[in-house]
Amino acid sequence: MKKLIVVRHGYSVTNASNRFTGQMDVSLTEIGYLQADALAKYLVKNEKIDKIVTSDLSRAVNTALPTARALGLPIHQTPKLRELGMGIWEGMLAADVRRDYADLVAQRAKDATVPCPGGESFRDMFVRVKDAIDEILRDEADTVLTVTHGGAFRCIDCIADGGDFTDAQRYKNVDNASITVFLIENGRMVRTLYNFTDHLKDGTTADRELL
Repeated sequence: MKKLIVVRHGYSVTNASNRFTGQMDVSLTEIGYLQADALAKYLVKNEKIDKIVTSDLSRAVNTALPTARALGLPIHQTPKLRELGMGIWEGMLAADVRRDYADLVAQRAKDATVPCPGGESFRDMFVRVKDAIDEILRDEADTVLTVTHGGAFRCIDCIADGGDFTDAQRYKNVDNASITVFLIENGRMVRTLYNFTDHLKDGTTADRELL
């Protein structure tokens, strides 16, 4: 039976400063690197991973790197698993965006086709993430580790329930470096583990952020 293990990237520098990150290529914090090591120890012990696919942004790649090294597997990178492209909002404090663009933020919350200024709409992200997941599910590898971002995970979570882009925005973020496992049964993605963080301890937990 095919298994998809989905991990949100580790704690990043813009997570720590509560800034909208989007597709900015920012680094992990020290906590984020510790989370990546803790993730690897857990996955190597508890899972038999055949393939690793990540977003091509470094915070996702570096979250997967300790696992890839431990297992001797390459990391396959794709821009389809990137975070939402947030345009001019990228790098801005979340509080400033909500204050200065209050009307647009409210409009986007109601309509998934409305883009960030200079960036993507939630529909745009959903379409490319779904394409990436369809490719992964067609792959011959039995167990695939996928490392992605908060917004992209919300799309995957929605896809598992059979929803479309109009539903995806109501899904919640999971924690940094958390593990969610889906078994593929008759073409359906069935959750067997959700937002698992027991592997994160001894200074490897952090407050969640938005994107």
